[in-house]
Amino acid sequence: MKGNCKLTIANCKLQIGGPRRQKPICNFQFTIFNLQFLALITLFLPTAVVAAGNESSRRAHDLQMTVDTRWAGGASGGYYPIRIRLANLGRPRALEFVFSDAGLAGSRTPTVSREIRIDQNATVQFSLSIPLVSASSYGVLRVFENGRELEQLGQHVNLPDDDQNSIDRPSLLVISPPPATIDCGRFEAAVQAVFGSVQVASSRMAFYSGGSMARANDCQVISPTLLPESWIDYTALDILAIPLATLEKISAEARSAVLKWTQTGGTLVVYDVGAGAERSADLSRLLDLAGRAGQFRTWQAADPAIRQRATTSVEATPADADGNPIRLAGAPVWPETPEAFARLDLAAGQVYAFPENPFPGSAGDWAWWLRSAGVKRLDWTARHGMSSREAYWHFNEFLIPGVGTVPMLAFIILISIFAVLIGPVNYFIAWRRKQLYLLVVTIPAIAFVTSAALFGYAAIADGFGVQSRLRSVTLLDQVSKTAVSFNRISLYAGIVPSDGLRFSPETAVYPVWSSSAGFESGSVDWTDAQHLARGWLRSRTRTQFETVSMRAERGRLDLRPADGGGIDASNGLAWTIDLVLVKDDDGRLYLGRGIPAGGSTRLAAATTESLRELSEALSDDSLKAPPGADAINVRRSGRAYGYMVDDDARNSLGFSGSLLETYLGLMQKPAQEPAAGGLAPRTFLATLAENPGIELGVSRTRPSRGLYVVVGYY
Repeated sequence: MKGNCKLTIANCKLQIGGPRRQKPICNFQFTIFNLQFLALITLFLPTAVVAAGNESSRRAHDLQMTVDTRWAGGASGGYYPIRIRLANLGRPRALEFVFSDAGLAGSRTPTVSREIRIDQNATVQFSLSIPLVSASSYGVLRVFENGRELEQLGQHVNLPDDDQNSIDRPSLLVISPPPATIDCGRFEAAVQAVFGSVQVASSRMAFYSGGSMARANDCQVISPTLLPESWIDYTALDILAIPLATLEKISAEARSAVLKWTQTGGTLVVYDVGAGAERSADLSRLLDLAGRAGQFRTWQAADPAIRQRATTSVEATPADADGNPIRLAGAPVWPETPEAFARLDLAAGQVYAFPENPFPGSAGDWAWWLRSAGVKRLDWTARHGMSSREAYWHFNEFLIPGVGTVPMLAFIILISIFAVLIGPVNYFIAWRRKQLYLLVVTIPAIAFVTSAALFGYAAIADGFGVQSRLRSVTLLDQVSKTAVSFNRISLYAGIVPSDGLRFSPETAVYPVWSSSAGFESGSVDWTDAQHLARGWLRSRTRTQFETVSMRAERGRLDLRPADGGGIDASNGLAWTIDLVLVKDDDGRLYLGRGIPAGGSTRLAAATTESLRELSEALSDDSLKAPPGADAINVRRSGRAYGYMVDDDARNSLGFSGSLLETYLGLMQKPAQEPAAGGLAPRTFLATLAENPGIELGVSRTRPSRGLYVVVGYY
């Protein structure tokens, strides 16, 4: 058998084949109990339990509940939405919805809960957002009232398989009203060819001269009902496609969630636009382009030259996973002209507009689009630089300096003093006093005092509060007054806060696991906020997260041309600016320093020496393991989660290609053209002296030096 085949039975997993960069080993455990349990759940599970989810309805206890688990993506991380519509036919009541693991051996999923209050004869719609942070792909949804389970409403739910043993590929969700039939077959053929023949430096993709096998949740078509109204429910996706008419008909909250997700790095495809994208007033209105910065209003036509390069590069690949030559068969369906589609940048994301329905198209058509959209941009692990469901090999490169490590110098001094005291000094004093029999008391006493001193020193050195390190970039659209932040957070708690961690519902939180750690247990309560109540932060344990947040931001940096040259800058942000670099309409660069909140200064023309200050600010927060810590955080056995990982794979894994590091890379070459990685005109880049309002999960921390950058569009 070739390709990728995964058979999962309870806690029995047989994996055949796999990616070229991981060497799978067989991990086969099976018991009579699990076999009996499997037989029972097979008999009683509802039809909704299939790999890609389904929709089911139940009525009991004067409640009518519809649950829709159909969604796409999630193999690498994100939040998976269980979408629920609840109608109360009885008295007003308070209900608690709880998702947890099914109790199977080796099954570890977070316990996710949300309390809902519903009046009589009322209907509510909401999502239970499940963070995908472990290899487990199975759980149970339960409903409680006053602590009593309403058993008739409970059901089993399949989550996306983590598929550590397959090559990364984009996930596509199509929102289309019935009875339209969407054929994703040609899209899947193009993905298999393109993503199986290119090199993507992400956490699981490397050069591979073969096909990329489809997974259960890679492509899903759903109707525009029960759509989530929170942007983080879309975070498991790579691509979302929707007709223009449907985009207009969905609720304003759902449309806002889709646009927020796009701004955080997602790829939105709007089709059946009709006229050219730049001439479509409806499309412009629905995307709210009039209320955005000018950099996010310009459409770019398709490049037919990319089509030829995409087809040639794919067909140059020797063979697919089955040894057959790869061919993007089928005549072109889309017009091979710049009018085939258009692209618009929207903060960190992108929007593609098609005049007509691009499905099914041809494999060559979709290969053209995949190359145009950017293979890295469409890959979840490449955009984020990690997977929240797997180990991250370069974990040690973002530790808090001097925290959680062994204080070697202090320990050597204490041990040396101990050796001298317990040996020669102790013996000499006892001998002089002619009380050598006391050695049986003084030796253990000195050892106890030394051990207590070592323990006390370590405890005091690391402290009892929470220490933090933050590396952040914020994209600030001063026209729409919105900010998108990409953040990497490192925490170390001497004693874990009793309240756990709290984040806004508008912040996506992805744990970064070291190779010696992984998800064990944890709970999330969505009732009032995103409350990570327990299990996510452990005492005296290095903990890291990647977060992506959306928020309104009314602060701004006012920039006006100055008489006699230069630019006058007024800092209307709430934070002190260390350095600010501005590129004006004509591409000229101006730089200023030390602008306090509420202050102003005149920016002078930037020089080569002043631009070097930006590069040095990035170098001061370099990603490297501290002394005494390995750069590659791998078990000595070389195994993680049951897989062998070769050295080339370990060295290629990193945040360097993530959106966070891509925007920070502007500090190294701001003068270049935007296509070459430089700043766009009418854009500024500022380094701040303090945290620009990024949530760390706890109210108070002792911060170490970090890097806080704002990229503003004016």
